[in-house]
Amino acid sequence: AELVKITGTAGQTALQVAAGDVDIQGDTTITGVITHTKDTESTSKTTGACVTAGGVGIAKNIHVGGTADITGNTKITGTADITGNTKITGTVTVTGLLTGKTAAIDPNAAAGGALTISNSATQTSAELVKITGTAGQTALQVAAGDVDIQGDTTITGVITHTKDTESTSK
Repeated sequence: AELVKITGTAGQTALQVAAGDVDIQGDTTITGVITHTKDTESTSKTTGACVTAGGVGIAKNIHVGGTADITGNTKITGTADITGNTKITGTVTVTGLLTGKTAAIDPNAAAGGALTISNSATQTSAELVKITGTAGQTALQVAAGDVDIQGDTTITGVITHTKDTESTSK
């Protein structure tokens, strides 16, 4: 049972508060579309046109027209489909399969631009890193610099050596 009920017809403003605040205490159910016309830009979690002290549950899609600035951890359950460049400042941890077509390491990056692959867990296969290509394709190319292989190395294909420098030691 309603204590106060205000009804109007379609296209009519049923309740208008010309000045002052409206203080609603208790749960509120709104069955129509909520249109909020205040356009104050948000610069923190306590500023903007719509500020809430509690969490927000959203059952359907959300579209953000500006920058989404998230402070705290972000959990995505599902696929993150990112169109455009992605910049990550900090450590990236991948606990599943990392796949893609290309990867580039910036040699001028603050960490030295090195790609380090290591594994302290027990391997279930013989490969820590496996690079595969198709026939006639260069699967791994070192454009400049040295290659330092420590440990036993097994090569099962043809080795082609094109440098004509003579060895000066055994």
